[in-house]
Amino acid sequence: MAAPGSDPWTEERSWTRQAEAVCWKDGVLLALGSNREVLAVARAHGIAPEDASGLLVLPGFVDAHTHFLHIGIKKGRPALNECRNKEQALAVVAAWLRDHPLGAEGGPAAAVIAEGWDESEWAVHERPTLADLDALTQAAGTPDRPLVLRRVCGHIAVANSAALRIVRARWDSDDLVDLQSGLLVEQPSLYLNEVLPATAAELDAALAEACRLSHALGITTLGDYSQAPYRDALLRGALAGRLTVRVASSLYVQQLEGELAAGFRTGRARPGPAGTAPGLWLRDGGLKVFHDGSLGARTAALRERYKDAPSGTPDDCGGSSSAAAPGPAHRSRHGCVGHPHPRGTLNWGDADVERLLSTAHAAGVQVHAHAIGDAAIDQGLAAFAELAARADLEGAGWGGNALRHRFEHYEIHHDDQLPRTAELGIVSSSQPNFVGTWSAAGGMYEERLGEGYRLNNRFRRLKEAGIRLAFGSDGMPPGPLLGLAAAVAHPDPDQRLDPLEAVWHYTYASAWSLHWEDAVGSLEPGKRADLVVLEAKDPKRPASWRMRETIVDGVSRFRR
Repeated sequence: MAAPGSDPWTEERSWTRQAEAVCWKDGVLLALGSNREVLAVARAHGIAPEDASGLLVLPGFVDAHTHFLHIGIKKGRPALNECRNKEQALAVVAAWLRDHPLGAEGGPAAAVIAEGWDESEWAVHERPTLADLDALTQAAGTPDRPLVLRRVCGHIAVANSAALRIVRARWDSDDLVDLQSGLLVEQPSLYLNEVLPATAAELDAALAEACRLSHALGITTLGDYSQAPYRDALLRGALAGRLTVRVASSLYVQQLEGELAAGFRTGRARPGPAGTAPGLWLRDGGLKVFHDGSLGARTAALRERYKDAPSGTPDDCGGSSSAAAPGPAHRSRHGCVGHPHPRGTLNWGDADVERLLSTAHAAGVQVHAHAIGDAAIDQGLAAFAELAARADLEGAGWGGNALRHRFEHYEIHHDDQLPRTAELGIVSSSQPNFVGTWSAAGGMYEERLGEGYRLNNRFRRLKEAGIRLAFGSDGMPPGPLLGLAAAVAHPDPDQRLDPLEAVWHYTYASAWSLHWEDAVGSLEPGKRADLVVLEAKDPKRPASWRMRETIVDGVSRFRR
């Protein structure tokens, strides 16, 4: 909790402020302080006290970057996260096909999308193939049933022949859709729901499941990335009172023009149930721009070659022209654009990035620039710097980055990039759970980058440089306690955060990055009563913390 009138980003150790008791009424926090002070307020309002002795009470967690409805959607799909090799993954999918036979509806609605395989964790780093998937659907007696296996990062997938025909009709590019191996790279994998869509009923069910899972994890507010059908489901849920997690709903670039015309603006309050103020549960977020891909897929754009780049990956900038590879030369000043390369893949040329960012900024829309590799960060910094220097954007000045434009991930960063990021005021929306999963010595990051892996997710270094740091999960998986444990036990001891410091970045700092700190993110009188109650065997070790209760808007949503 920040002191009244202070700047929480500069106040020393603002995350350590503590109180003995808290009370609320009608979803709003009334008082924090000593037991005696708060008990007096509670009695004056007719509130019965509850003993929480020995428990840790924190603000509700704010996941700055996740895929809310997709978390619910995945619960109805084959899960490959626990598979230890390709054979196990294929066996899981075969069992799913057997247990979920094709109905009379046919077509894309009957498509099967399995999620979560990670060959970097397998003894043999061998991806599934088109032939593997065709064999599965053939054995199930449904060779025309579309089947896709999407990697844990979401940036690559493998499709069978039936799915390839549908995907190729939307993305006619050999760089993005490999007809020989079935590999889908970047857009076709990221936007599968455009060609293999979920139904409205499935999305409504996914909303209920995503709310339930979020409550169990202590997530009370989040930043989501949603295409039109998903945003429609969020709005339906908010209006009906079924959305019980606060959501800042962000867009992808293909939606930008239409949504701007419909009034999309960062922070715009969307209506909720009758009798409640707009924006209590649903607000407009920002614009997601994918500068590059992921390290796991080797599509994150790097200054240097991947240490384990496949020998067949071309070094030149040939490739065929496509909408995903703007410009005939397939290059930006930061590297190759739109096709596989030993240094990864930039998804946009510089001119396209600058156009997208200026369009969003001029309209009052926060930019969420997905940049994992150092070359992608270079491209983003150049575009943000040009934007900050312009004076012709319809009066939309930079104002110290008043729109709070963000880098999503900002993983592989160099010391020369940090001062420029801090000077521009760009937020780093980071995922500490990635550190816990892939960042240790001998892990996937070292395999991809060699000694360069030590440059990833240097949280203490980012803070020392003056960069504002928000925490989220990217839904991989969506568990704040996992992320907090990783931030506190970072593989590099010099980059570790204190436990309550890490909590602050997963609460107030993330709420601020979503333009929602007016209502959530800290326990202060007048804010919404969003809290988590934890059993903390060791207050200095988040790995020992366990969820006890989640309270959203003063209502207990989860209790163990």
